[in-house]
Amino acid sequence: CVVQTAIKHQHEGNQTTRRTVIDGVERPYLDMLWWAGLFGNVRLPCTAVPAGNASNGLPVGLQIVGPPYADRTTMRVAELLDEAGITKFVAPPLAL
Repeated sequence: CVVQTAIKHQHEGNQTTRRTVIDGVERPYLDMLWWAGLFGNVRLPCTAVPAGNASNGLPVGLQIVGPPYADRTTMRVAELLDEAGITKFVAPPLAL
């Protein structure tokens, strides 16, 4: 399980030279793409849902992954989590 809230935007260098901190460990910036694309590359259905805010106030999300062709199942799980009040979107405070 990887917990990663929104990261600070980086404009220096390029994507292969940028670094970010994930779970307290400095990692290559592109490591995040691996997680985002893993299930899509093997064509498994995924549904992303909000899961509240981290202690730093930034939003956290969950990715619900299902077996092949179970798109409606992942969406139904998301719906049930929402109905149960487990996954409600809470906007972070605006940074001015």
